[in-house]
Amino acid sequence: MIKVGDKAPDFELPDSTGNKVKLSSVIKTRSPLALIFYKFNCPTCQFTFQYLPRIAKDLGPDHFLPIAQDEPLQAEEFKKKYSFSHQVLCDQTPYPVSVAYGILFVPTFFVIESDLTVSAVIEGFDKKAIESFSVRIANLKGKNGYLAFQPNEQVPLLKPG
Repeated sequence: MIKVGDKAPDFELPDSTGNKVKLSSVIKTRSPLALIFYKFNCPTCQFTFQYLPRIAKDLGPDHFLPIAQDEPLQAEEFKKKYSFSHQVLCDQTPYPVSVAYGILFVPTFFVIESDLTVSAVIEGFDKKAIESFSVRIANLKGKNGYLAFQPNEQVPLLKPG
């Protein structure tokens, strides 16, 4: 699996509408970028995507790039179900990008910097890691004091994928 400090493999995948997207092109304007590998029928992915659209709505979707290990129709259904506006890429059988990144579990997050260096890897749902990334993005956007999760929300610290 790709680790912190490694260079992220560049790739090109279609989004759920068929448009091709290349990592090295989008990272220039969207760094840091969280690549989020998921599968529509994964319970931990479904749990995670209860929160990510809200965070992306607060901070803007430009720092989040979901990669569905699904067909475009499934990716679009998942997107609608969880009400998120992110562009979604589709890594379909034989999952070339998932294999290149060494994905063992979904969801898996890779935080990618502008030089394609991986600065964080998160497997499953990790509340503290998601909070840390969200605060970093909020601070970049001048939204100091941002909370990804509200104090009264009962959110587990970890949920394995």
